[in-house]
Amino acid sequence: SKTDLILGIITTGLTVKQAEKLVRLDLLQYIRSDAIFISDQIGVSKPNVKLYLRALSDLRLKPNEAMYIGDNPVNDIDPPNTVGMITVRNRRTGKYTGLEGKTRPNYEIHNFYDLLDILARDFNIKVQ
Repeated sequence: SKTDLILGIITTGLTVKQAEKLVRLDLLQYIRSDAIFISDQIGVSKPNVKLYLRALSDLRLKPNEAMYIGDNPVNDIDPPNTVGMITVRNRRTGKYTGLEGKTRPNYEIHNFYDLLDILARDFNIKVQ
């Protein structure tokens, strides 16, 4: 079933490298082209909040209408928390285990089934 969810990505790096990664991982079929934000194109990198504010502005979303999922607490949790987005820390890989940011995520997950549970339970969004 279709939902009103917009799946996007905010990533730091060179445009050509990040675009190649999206193609290689076969993600472009899921992500709207206007919801891809690459630091190289925007001119600011994580953890600069301007990157997140640009995504919100371009997609015409209020911060509390946007959820950001990432594994690095400094780059992926603190900045979107600062602008009022809902944050989810992905602990699936164990990467950044010893690293803590200045803020806490709204949620922590260990796999994407956890995310589906959160969407269903707290946001009444069922994703197939």
